Amino acid sequence: MNSRRVLLLVPVLALTLLAAACGSSTSTSAKTQPAVVASIASGTGSASSYGISQQNGTALAVAELGNGLINLSTFDDRSDAAGGTEAMRAAISAGASVVLGPTLSPVAASADPIAQAAGIPVLGVTNATLDIGAIGDLIWRVSLSENAMVSASVTYVAQNKLTSSKNAVLIWEPADGYSTGSAESFRAAARVNGITITS
Repeated sequence: MNSRRVLLLVPVLALTLLAAACGSSTSTSAKTQPAVVASIASGTGSASSYGISQQNGTALAVAELGNGLINLSTFDDRSDAAGGTEAMRAAISAGASVVLGPTLSPVAASADPIAQAAGIPVLGVTNATLDIGAIGDLIWRVSLSENAMVSASVTYVAQNKLTSSKNAVLIWEPADGYSTGSAESFRAAARVNGITITS
């Protein structure tokens, strides 16, 4: 199996397992019905370059590997909290038993509590800048947090003396939620490792 198919298989297996867990108390005949899965991603707005790929990858995974077990609906979170909460409410109203997304962590932070309150499991695949799992027991993500990834990178460079400098320049785009989270994680890791951010 090539790497593209392996990457496609991960969200489908995760969604199928989540759907099976949600339907564990249903009758045998109900288990044979396709799981209603909502994919909420940034089809428009600042994160659309991530979200469109996310939607396309999810649709391709379901088409190639879903075996008729998933009925997929897609929703645009518009790359902002209001759009994310609107999309989450629409997905739940449409009967979603599982949600994949939203794209950005700040959007998920606003939208995921709605799913938690409704008893709908959420799998975030691109939510790295916040502790999304702290929202509740039905909220999961498959990526490491920015705090873990950035901190490990900065610590590795500092501890292995890959540079003699203890200074750094931080360049980031404040309008992008992903970049903002990465910048905050870098600042914290730099402090811990005795690195001065000069500008």
